[in-house]
Amino acid sequence: MNRVIPELNSKGLRHFALIFSAIVVIFFGIVIPLFGATQFFWIPWAIGIVFAAVAVIAPIKVRPFYRIWMRFGMIVSAIVNRVVLGIVFYFMLLPFGMVLRLRGIDPLRRKWDSKLPTYRVISDDPNPKRMERPF
Repeated sequence: MNRVIPELNSKGLRHFALIFSAIVVIFFGIVIPLFGATQFFWIPWAIGIVFAAVAVIAPIKVRPFYRIWMRFGMIVSAIVNRVVLGIVFYFMLLPFGMVLRLRGIDPLRRKWDSKLPTYRVISDDPNPKRMERPF
């Protein structure tokens, strides 16, 4: 996890702070209270307003929070990527491969055949007209 955090200028920091404040207000101030809140939560609104004000007035002041947030994002992405890829492999690809192997299906044709002079597979459609518009 030795990735470099990109440096942003004032405009980039302003955009980061405005987007962050909008997400905090929308998610924590509107969406979550809709699901069972009995009272109004003002803290997300205060955080969003403060971040938006700092973004407009002095976006350079947001830089330390931006760096902390990016480090947090890199750590979370490193963990989530490994977990998601592990789930995809062990619950989707591994059973699929085991079923193919049990049924004796070899889609890559990797079985050894000593009688063959070559393992080259001739194309089914060697028509040159097909290459004019490959997609």
